[in-house]
Formats: sequence, C-alpha cells, structure tokens
Amino acid sequence: MTTSKGKAGKPVIQYSGNLRVEARPDYSALQRATAADVIDYEKEQYDKGYIMAAIFDNSSSGYSQSIGIFNDFDRQDIDLAERDRRLGLLAGLNNQSQVNDLLLRQAINQKHFLSISGGSDRFNYYSGCNLTQDLAGTKGTQAKSTLVTNRLSYHLADFLTLRSNISMDYNWGNQGVSNLESNIRAFQPYQMIQDEQGNPINNYFGYNKIENDRLMGLGYLDNGVNLLTDNNLANNKSTGFGIRSIFGMDWKLMKGLRLTNDLVYERLNGRQRNLYNQESYFTRSLVNRFTAYDDAVGDYVKYIPYGDVLDLNYTNTKRMASRNQLNYENTFAERHYLNVIAGADISKRIADGGIQRMLGFNDELYSSQDIDAKKLALGVRDWEGLTQRYVAADYNKLSYFENREYSFYSSLAYTYDRRYTFTGSYRNDYSNLFGADPKLRRTPLWSVGGKWLLHNEAFFNNEWISELSLRSTIGVTGNFDRNNTTTTFLTATRFFNNIADDYVARLQTPPNPKLRWESSRTFNAGLDLGLLANRFVVSVDYYNKFSYDLLGSQELDPTVGLTNAYVNAAELSNKGVEFGIQANILQNRPFEWSSQLNLAYNKSKVISNKITDTNPRLNRPRDVVPFLEGYERESLWSYRWAGLDEKGRPQTYGADGEKVLVPVEESLELNGTTRPRYSGSFNNTLRYKGFNLSIFTVFNLGQVARMEMPEMYGYIWDSSYNNKIAKRWRQPGDEHKTDIPAIPLMDDLYELADDYSRLATLSSNSVFDASFLRVREIQLGYTLSDSQFLKSLPFKSIRAVMQVNNVFLWKANKSGLDPEAVVSRMYYLPEPMVYTFGLNLTH
Repeated sequence: MTTSKGKAGKPVIQYSGNLRVEARPDYSALQRATAADVIDYEKEQYDKGYIMAAIFDNSSSGYSQSIGIFNDFDRQDIDLAERDRRLGLLAGLNNQSQVNDLLLRQAINQKHFLSISGGSDRFNYYSGCNLTQDLAGTKGTQAKSTLVTNRLSYHLADFLTLRSNISMDYNWGNQGVSNLESNIRAFQPYQMIQDEQGNPINNYFGYNKIENDRLMGLGYLDNGVNLLTDNNLANNKSTGFGIRSIFGMDWKLMKGLRLTNDLVYERLNGRQRNLYNQESYFTRSLVNRFTAYDDAVGDYVKYIPYGDVLDLNYTNTKRMASRNQLNYENTFAERHYLNVIAGADISKRIADGGIQRMLGFNDELYSSQDIDAKKLALGVRDWEGLTQRYVAADYNKLSYFENREYSFYSSLAYTYDRRYTFTGSYRNDYSNLFGADPKLRRTPLWSVGGKWLLHNEAFFNNEWISELSLRSTIGVTGNFDRNNTTTTFLTATRFFNNIADDYVARLQTPPNPKLRWESSRTFNAGLDLGLLANRFVVSVDYYNKFSYDLLGSQELDPTVGLTNAYVNAAELSNKGVEFGIQANILQNRPFEWSSQLNLAYNKSKVISNKITDTNPRLNRPRDVVPFLEGYERESLWSYRWAGLDEKGRPQTYGADGEKVLVPVEESLELNGTTRPRYSGSFNNTLRYKGFNLSIFTVFNLGQVARMEMPEMYGYIWDSSYNNKIAKRWRQPGDEHKTDIPAIPLMDDLYELADDYSRLATLSSNSVFDASFLRVREIQLGYTLSDSQFLKSLPFKSIRAVMQVNNVFLWKANKSGLDPEAVVSRMYYLPEPMVYTFGLNLTH
C-alpha cells in the first residue's frame, strides 16, 4: 500500500470529485404475490377452515384487511355478495406506486477531495480534505463525513528522518424509521399508505382492529402502523469523531541497515441518539404493553409514562501501539542479495460504552419521568391475562473491553545471482483474549519459500520468452475469536436483578482447557511466464490449504446449565488452481488495447468433524451443523423431490425408494455447493489519445442456491407471499403440471405437521443453478493533455470520468433470480444500476 506524500518543489494542488446516482430500489424483484393472488389464496384458506373469526376474536392477534373481511363474513356481519365486493376492491389495489413515491428515492452520493503537497530537500508536507455526503435510497436517511489528513516528514540529519501522520474524521448521520426496507417487503400488496386526500391509512396487521377500537375507549393508544408517519416522525441521529496519529523515526544505522520506530495513538468516539416520538408506533406499542387495570385505582394505569422515548448509545475506543523494526538490505559482490527484517509490535485497545433509556422524555426540558422498576420487572398483567415484564437494567448499562496484544516477527529473503530466491518468515502473536494459560495465548506462524528464475540461467536463451520462473511456499497461519465468545475457562456475566433484589451471575461459556487457536497450513506452487518482452504475462498457481482446530458450536445437555459450547471441531481441506493472463494486445500506437483474464477453481472437503448432529433429517437441509465429514463445507442438502401426489401433497423418497410424505434420513440428497466451483474476471481497456474505455466483467460458475418456495402451511396469514402461490395445486391432475403443493386439508396438516412445509420448501426442486456472468463496470474517461489549451487554464491536467455499474447480467436460472441477491432462501434487493460522474483537476 502506498500513500500520497509531498515532493520537493512547487506546491501541487489537486481536486477530485464525483457524483454517484443509484437507481431507485426495485421491490418487484422480490417476486411477491399480487393482491388478487393473495385474496384468491385466502379464499381457499377460508374454505378449508384456516381463517375464522374465532381464531382472532377476543385476542390481540392482528390480521390483514382481507382477512378482516373474511372474519366479518364468518360472523355473518356481511353476506357473500358484500364479502366478494369488498375483496374485489382490495384485489384491484397496488401500493407499489405509493411506496416508490412516499418512501423511496434515488440514492445519491457525492465526494469531494482537495489536497496540497510540496516541500524542500529536507521537508515534505501533504494535506488533504475529503468530504462525503450520502442520501440513501430510503427517504429520511442520509450521512455526511469529513476527513482531514496531514502528513509531514523532516530530514533532521543524513541518518535520521522524522515523520508524522495525523488524521481527523467527523461523521454525522440521520436515519429514518428502523427496518424500513424489511417492513416494505412485508407489506400486503393492497395496503395503501394514504387515501386519495393524502390522509394516512393505518395498518392493523400486527394488532386486532376490533380489540384496538375497544381498548382505545378504555384509554389505550392506537396500535395502528403507518410507515410514512413513522418515517416522518423518526429522529435518529448518529455522530462520530476520531483522531488517528502516527509518529515515527527512520534511522540509517549503517549501509543497508535501517531502524524504524512508530508510535500509534487512536481515539474514536461514537454516539447514537434515537428519539421516539410519543405518536410513533414504537412508543404507542410500548406504552400499551404495560397498560393494565389497577384494582386499587379502579381504572387502567399506564406503567410506562406516555411521552417520547430517548435511547442513547455511546462508544469510546482508545488504541495505543508501538512498532519497532530493523531492516537490513544489501547486495554483495553483485550476486548475493539479502534482505532481513526483524521487529516487534505491542498494542492495547480499550473500548468502553453504554446504553441509556429515558421514558416520558421531554426534549425541550431534557427531563424524563420515573417508573416503578421493580414492579415492571416482576411483571404486570395485560388485558389478555399475559404477564408483561420490563427490565430497566437491560436498557441502562455500561460495557468495558480491553485487548492487549504483542507480536514478534522476522523475515528473510536471499537471492543468488538473480536466479535463486529463498524466503522465510516467523511470527509469534500473543493475546490476552484467549485463555488463562500463557502457552494458549500465543500461536507461532511461519512460512518458507523459494523461486527459480529460469530466464536468468546461462543455458536459457529464447527470444520469445522474456520471463520464466517457478515458485513455491508453505506456511502456517492462525486466528482466534476477537469477539471473546470462546475461552478456555468458565465465564459468567454478573448483574443486578430486580426480582432477586441482589446481584446474580449468568453463565456464558463452560470451561474448556483444550481450546486452541484456529490454524491453517498452506502449500502454494506457481509458474510465471512472460512472452515478447512481457507483452503477454501468464501466471498459474496451485494451492492446498489444510485448516485444523476450526471452531464450531456443539450442543450440550441442557442439565449442565448451557445449551451449547464452542470447541475445536473440524479439519478442512481447500484445494484449487488459479490462472491469470495479462495481454497488451495493441501497444505503442495511438490506439492501444490491453486485457486481463483471471480464472480460479476451488474445491473443499471436511476431513474430520467432532460436532455431533443430533438430527440430520432436520438439520442438514437447514445447514445447522456446518461441518459434515467427507463433504464440502458449503454443501447444499435437500429432500429428494418426488413430486405431488393426487391430493397435491409434497412427496419425497423413503429408505427403500418408495414415495413418502414424511422425510427420513435416507430422503436426503446432495445437490452441490453454494460456493462457486469456478470464478473469474475479464477486464478490457481501450485507449485512444486522451480517451480510455474499460469494461470489467465477473463470473461465477458451478454453484447452486435455494430459491424461496411457499410454505403452504394453512395457518400462515402473512399476506406477503411468494408469487408462486398462484401456481399451487388446486384439483386432481395439477400434480402433472406444478410442483407447488396444495393448501393442505386440515386432517393432512395435523397428520404431517411441519413435514408438509419442510418438503414444500427444502426439497431438491427448490435448488437452482446460481451461475452468472455480470458486466460489473463500464468506465469512459478523458484526460486533457493538450498543453496549448492548458496554458490558458490554471491546471496542469484535467480528467473527466463517467462510469456505469451493474450494466448487464446473464444468469443460468430461468426464474429471473439474481444469484447474488439470494441468501438462505431469502430474496434481497438486487444491486441497481449506478451512474458515476467524476472530475479530477491538478494545479
């Protein structure tokens, strides 16, 4: 990594800026069902007995508008004609335009950078300022940041140079309502945000509308939700400030021998302030949960005061570090090159923070109201007879984290006669985060390697081959859990408990004196080939990585007081080949063309595993146990799909190959790996005079993924279904043209229970080829180099750039899915097209 620094001579001033515009999020890519399809689905649910007023009446359980109409019909409050008329009105609605106009927008990012550098023979300086502003794709969310950097170097003497590097970073953010994107995803397609007059329409999917109206008459607050209202009321602000400084000295002790001393000091402060307005759904819901009838008062009492809620979260991080390094570099007798490095690092990082909640908060007076913390911790009975508990200590607490590390490292490189190179390195890392035994707090890391430059051999004489070399390395690397969830000894969290009225301890991890660092041993062998004065450069690498003592979660007997523990569980092998070629196809002429192609192949295998899978029939398709001996780490398992039966029920194959409705362990089959078997990129750059055009393409081949499938469980009423519900089984014969099961009959649901949904969602028919090729980036730039024209301007150079990202996608699947937007069966918003315009000026 290189950083900008000043050069002797006249000061150089540089400016660069860019504007990045991102297309509005496209929620149609999530493949949700239309309003008409949802209502058609719910009609069948009602006919089969899954929707009835008795399920929802006299409870807080919420429901959608369409289910509310079915409930009215079930109570005989309306007749069939009125039911279908109301449902028909809902079926014609689509809230996507309101979502786009009221909640979403194009994301815009702009960056501006200004720097000045210069110096003299002994003194160099560089100062820069970077300004960034982000407007997110969801309204109400934006961020700004300012980064100021100053680097100085002073040659105090021929043998000593002083250095400093100081940067200050300030950032500010304003966030809209939390989880807005996931709430949009869960929106019923007919649920409008506003009426024709612009008045908000509340959504009661989360709370029974009839009970809500009754409770409001008793003094409760409205439990309705409106995303636009909540987003407009959101008052969430974040600020951060950081100082990072490095002070160093470079000593020239003798010919070839240098000593470098560095001192590092960092201070980072962050603060998140969320003020929930008393009219927001968050506050109204919180107050309602802890509103209960008090016999002594003879009325309903709000045990959480009605007013704004203020949540504060702050973090302070301080890091101090020192690095001292000796570097010896010399060439002897024009044949022997030697480079030796030895050094030591030591660092200490302290992070402290806290959270605080103020209830009934008044932002103008900066005051809050008291609560009866003990009564709320013991719990109050709500109108349904359920005990609601609020533990104030969970929202008011401090944290402290300290990490101390030190390392010793060394490396050696020796080259003889520009033909043979030998390298070696050794490092020992120590940390206080891993165990009590000093020998477990460290891990030795090492590597050795060599390279043979055949093209420098006397016997090698080929005018076509400009470079030919063979190289190989082997080494060991290590890793430990910096989150401190693994430890060799028993740990517990001690805190004050209002119910016990005393301090209590809660176990976190069991003792494990055999716990070790994760480690990997890697062997690499490669070849480098240059042709026609390196006009064409080819590299080929083979690697074999063996990872051992990998951490995994093992289930425990609950009677020991803990449900699981991390152990050194597995050994994993990763083997692969990487190939790269760079070609200057046309060069040394007005029109130039260069290309770069990279290809990679990888295959992994779990060599051993100590984690016991207590129920592979259920766990393996859900990837509960990450390591399965003899298979790849990223293996995707499914129930072998056997189609639908004559009643539309999903089937798989049993132990003897027969079609069954309940999967067994023998029903499982391996469908492939979610990790690409082959991956690569292809980059082309064209240049003509001051113009340059580059096209960057990436591809992944040979991997699979699981698409989202409807659960078809009768008692699911989320109203934001996958659009495949429209293709479900409806009548005998449909089993020959669809693989979407029927909504089960009540008897089938009770008999098959969760196995019905397991086969519907985790069978092999849900697996698709996730291979793709994407044109990731196209960039067109122009650099003004006409000196006659520049003489009339105060600039040495001007460069303008226009870039488009996510231009084109080819995908192997026929379902219209972007493989990069599918994670664990969930569809996420695909990367939109992005336009960037940039300008660079140098004075």
